[in-house]
Amino acid sequence: YVDTGDVLPTKQDRENYLQKRNSDKDIGFIDLERVTELTDKPQYLICSHKDPDKLGETYQQSALKYFDKVALLYAEKIAQLLKNGYQNVYLVTDHGFVLTGVLTNSDK
Repeated sequence: YVDTGDVLPTKQDRENYLQKRNSDKDIGFIDLERVTELTDKPQYLICSHKDPDKLGETYQQSALKYFDKVALLYAEKIAQLLKNGYQNVYLVTDHGFVLTGVLTNSDK
Protein backbone atom coordinates (compact mmCIF):
# COMPACT_ATOMS: atom_id res chain seq x y z
CA TYR A 1 0.00 0.00 0.00
CA VAL A 2 1.54 3.26 -1.13
CA ASP A 3 0.71 6.96 -1.00
CA THR A 4 -1.35 6.72 -4.19
CA GLY A 5 -3.69 4.29 -2.47
CA ASP A 6 -2.52 1.41 -4.66
CA VAL A 7 -1.61 -1.95 -3.21
CA LEU A 8 1.58 -3.30 -4.75
CA PRO A 9 1.20 -7.07 -4.86
CA THR A 10 4.82 -8.22 -5.01
CA LYS A 11 7.94 -7.50 -3.05
CA GLN A 12 9.73 -6.57 -6.29
CA ASP A 13 7.00 -4.02 -7.10
CA ARG A 14 7.39 -2.45 -3.66
CA GLU A 15 11.18 -2.31 -3.96
CA ASN A 16 10.97 -0.71 -7.42
CA TYR A 17 8.46 1.84 -6.11
CA LEU A 18 10.71 2.79 -3.19
CA GLN A 19 13.72 3.21 -5.45
CA LYS A 20 11.83 5.35 -7.98
CA ARG A 21 10.24 7.54 -5.29
CA ASN A 22 13.62 8.03 -3.58
CA SER A 23 15.98 8.22 -6.53
CA ASP A 24 18.18 10.70 -4.65
CA LYS A 25 18.96 8.07 -1.99
CA ASP A 26 21.12 4.96 -2.12
CA ILE A 27 18.68 2.20 -1.15
CA GLY A 28 19.58 -1.47 -1.09
CA PHE A 29 17.53 -4.59 -0.45
CA ILE A 30 18.74 -7.85 1.07
CA ASP A 31 17.38 -10.91 2.81
CA LEU A 32 18.18 -10.58 6.50
CA GLU A 33 19.87 -13.97 6.58
CA ARG A 34 22.41 -12.72 4.00
CA VAL A 35 23.60 -9.81 6.17
CA THR A 36 27.31 -10.27 6.97
CA GLU A 37 30.25 -8.17 8.10
CA LEU A 38 30.56 -7.05 4.45
CA THR A 39 27.04 -5.59 4.26
CA ASP A 40 27.58 -1.84 4.33
CA LYS A 41 27.33 -0.27 0.89
CA PRO A 42 23.86 1.29 0.61
CA GLN A 43 23.05 4.35 2.70
CA TYR A 44 19.63 2.83 3.40
CA LEU A 45 19.25 -0.92 3.58
CA ILE A 46 15.92 -2.68 3.68
CA CYS A 47 16.24 -6.21 4.98
CA SER A 48 13.43 -8.70 4.68
CA HIS A 49 12.91 -12.01 6.37
CA LYS A 50 10.53 -14.89 6.00
CA ASP A 51 7.39 -14.09 7.84
CA PRO A 52 7.28 -15.59 11.34
CA ASP A 53 3.50 -15.73 10.88
CA LYS A 54 4.14 -18.35 8.23
CA LEU A 55 5.71 -20.52 10.91
CA GLY A 56 2.55 -20.25 12.99
CA GLU A 57 0.30 -20.96 10.04
CA THR A 58 2.34 -23.96 8.96
CA TYR A 59 3.31 -25.52 12.29
CA GLN A 60 0.59 -24.20 14.61
CA GLN A 61 1.58 -24.84 18.25
CA SER A 62 4.76 -26.62 17.18
CA ALA A 63 6.04 -23.29 15.84
CA LEU A 64 6.66 -22.05 19.37
CA LYS A 65 10.00 -23.84 19.45
CA TYR A 66 11.20 -21.78 16.46
CA PHE A 67 10.33 -18.28 17.65
CA ASP A 68 13.32 -18.02 20.00
CA LYS A 69 15.58 -18.82 17.03
CA VAL A 70 13.92 -16.12 14.95
CA ALA A 71 14.35 -13.57 17.74
CA LEU A 72 18.01 -14.56 18.12
CA LEU A 73 18.56 -14.15 14.37
CA TYR A 74 17.01 -10.67 14.48
CA ALA A 75 19.19 -9.67 17.42
CA GLU A 76 22.36 -10.99 15.75
CA LYS A 77 21.67 -9.31 12.42
CA ILE A 78 20.70 -5.98 14.01
CA ALA A 79 23.93 -6.06 16.03
CA GLN A 80 25.87 -6.84 12.83
CA LEU A 81 24.28 -3.93 10.97
CA LEU A 82 25.15 -1.55 13.81
CA LYS A 83 28.69 -2.92 13.89
CA ASN A 84 28.89 -2.37 10.12
CA GLY A 85 28.22 1.32 10.63
CA TYR A 86 24.48 1.70 10.17
CA GLN A 87 23.45 4.30 12.74
CA ASN A 88 19.79 3.32 13.06
CA VAL A 89 18.06 -0.02 12.59
CA TYR A 90 14.26 -0.20 12.69
CA LEU A 91 12.38 -3.45 13.09
CA VAL A 92 8.91 -3.22 11.54
CA THR A 93 6.18 -5.62 10.53
CA ASP A 94 4.46 -5.86 7.19
CA HIS A 95 0.87 -6.06 8.37
CA GLY A 96 -0.40 -3.65 5.73
CA PHE A 97 -4.02 -4.56 6.34
CA VAL A 98 -3.82 -2.54 9.55
CA LEU A 99 -3.11 0.57 7.48
CA THR A 100 -5.32 -0.13 4.47
CA GLY A 101 -8.39 -1.45 6.21
CA VAL A 102 -8.40 -4.43 3.81
CA LEU A 103 -9.15 -7.13 6.32
CA THR A 104 -9.17 -10.20 4.07
CA ASN A 105 -5.78 -11.22 5.51
CA SER A 106 -6.37 -10.03 9.05
CA ASP A 107 -6.99 -13.51 10.41
CA LYS A 108 -3.27 -14.36 10.14
